[in-house]
Amino acid sequence: PLCLFTQNLSFYKTQIDTLCSETMYGRGYLYDGHDLAANYIEQEFSKQQLEVVQQEFPIVVNVFPEVSTLLINDSIELVVGQDFIPSPISGSIDGTFRVIQIDSSLLYNSTVQHLFLTKELADYIIVYEEELAKKINEFDSQFQYKMNTAAAIITLKKGALMGSFYHSAASNARIDLLASSFPKDTKKVKITLKNEIKSLMSQNVIATPKKINKKFPTILITAHYDHLGGYGTSCFVPGANDNASGVAMILNMAQYFKTNLIKANLIFIAFGGEEAGLLGSSYFVSHPTYPLKKVDLVLNFDLMGAGSKGIMVENGIAMPKVYDAFVEQNQSNNYVPIVKKRANSANSDHYPFTQKDVKAVFIYSLGEVGGYHNILDIKEDLEYESYPVLFEFMVKTIEDRLIK
Repeated sequence: PLCLFTQNLSFYKTQIDTLCSETMYGRGYLYDGHDLAANYIEQEFSKQQLEVVQQEFPIVVNVFPEVSTLLINDSIELVVGQDFIPSPISGSIDGTFRVIQIDSSLLYNSTVQHLFLTKELADYIIVYEEELAKKINEFDSQFQYKMNTAAAIITLKKGALMGSFYHSAASNARIDLLASSFPKDTKKVKITLKNEIKSLMSQNVIATPKKINKKFPTILITAHYDHLGGYGTSCFVPGANDNASGVAMILNMAQYFKTNLIKANLIFIAFGGEEAGLLGSSYFVSHPTYPLKKVDLVLNFDLMGAGSKGIMVENGIAMPKVYDAFVEQNQSNNYVPIVKKRANSANSDHYPFTQKDVKAVFIYSLGEVGGYHNILDIKEDLEYESYPVLFEFMVKTIEDRLIK
């Protein structure tokens, strides 16, 4: 019915708005965004009469509490998030530095090599293009060692900026910068960038039915809520598609299945620590709150903000029955243009389950939704018009095909 679709879409939009709001600080670890998100998700699951617990696990992550604009030649200001980001392994830097731009002559010209290796680099920032960085890493460790003595290394990126996390930091600053934003005549750069290695506790939010029926199959419905957080005090990365969309969908599923009862035990888990290396899901499979041997299937939803071009069932190759369930349901109703499958990969929270021999797939939507792991992954670019059909496709496949 149309009213049901409309209701699902408005619920979904409300969840996306909240999860992507600046008050969530990008759902990361710089401030308390991950805690705020977890507490909010716990409240939302509790509204659906589920028993909700937060399962804590430790995390160590490199964050950036202070990042200034990057000033070039005393006149051109580059903006964090938009023009540049700290690399996940970046250390700190503060001041004005001269620039040495390196090209491929370093790899084959002995005179250039000698000049570089004998130069004092502490007051310099080294700049090179991304393609050269790969060659230098393969070339000679003495060049890498020498570069580490510079105040910073700026890597010029031809494609989009993509942030991530790491658990330790280099001795100097590392910056990824859009090549199109960097003037060729750059002589000096001014920047303040402060990193901090944070050891903290994050959490999984686990919502279990108040009564488990032992005769019914048990399905875990999962999505990660954490994202990149931000850089400094003003640049937060909203993570709309990745993965506010997946969290909004599983919250919607919890609401839907509260009134549309099925013969299955549905346990909902919003994982933390996914962006830092599948930490929350890895912790869960080592410390399960429900016996893994009693889990019949894990459906992990990540990047669910599209759908106009279909869906991908990752690990569908190894799990043909699950993949075929989605294909058959799609054939009967023409929800999406195509249901694709691919092999397993360690790229989302289904993966730790597969390593414990628990049946698990990772479903993501296909379409045009803007950025990925950068400030361009915004709620305005999600395919909201695709959501009601995508949501119906997912819940009907569970109801009609996966519950035997």
